[in-house]
Amino acid sequence: MENYFTNSVDHVVTNFSNGVNYDEDLVNYLNKIDTRNKNFIVLHQRNSHSPYTKSTPKEFYKFSFNGKPYQEYMQNSYYNSILYNDFLYDKIINFATKNEKSTVVFFTSDHSEMIGNKDENGRYGHAYLGFEDAKIPMMIYLNNEASKVGLKNDLSLNNIISHYQFGKLIAKSMGVEVVNPNENNEYYINGIDITGKQGFLKYKKRGAL
Repeated sequence: MENYFTNSVDHVVTNFSNGVNYDEDLVNYLNKIDTRNKNFIVLHQRNSHSPYTKSTPKEFYKFSFNGKPYQEYMQNSYYNSILYNDFLYDKIINFATKNEKSTVVFFTSDHSEMIGNKDENGRYGHAYLGFEDAKIPMMIYLNNEASKVGLKNDLSLNNIISHYQFGKLIAKSMGVEVVNPNENNEYYINGIDITGKQGFLKYKKRGAL
């Protein structure tokens, strides 16, 4: 893995190597990127990941959680992390909007977070193999230059129900068409082991979304 990063990635900034405390520090790093060149940038956020209070600045503590019952503690600290997310996404979108070159921003997550709701069977976190913690957001933002070159129609989220399909959209935005002769509208959700050794679920798209 180390050789891959050395040979294929220009810059890697993590909270381990650069003293980063909050995701805002990663977002601020965008200002150091030379946008005159072509760039493929990955920002891997941490804040909406339990324990939520660890990665959310205190100025975003709008929902009280200290001293609350466990469910209220988890839910409100999670909601605070989402407020911080909104703040970060606003900064990212502003960065893309001001960029004079064609820029596309893809938002998604590797899993969702269960916060004890009834439809989650009272579970918390994401270390569970089920659809409850596999329902994730998928969003795409295009700046004006990207819209002008016709990417808007090519990057529709209609009928996108998996990371695999989402990844194909990302490739398409860079001019790469992924052709897989083995596709059969079946998709997989892995457990806590990405290889599937800890179990997996198979699902299939049926009808219109």
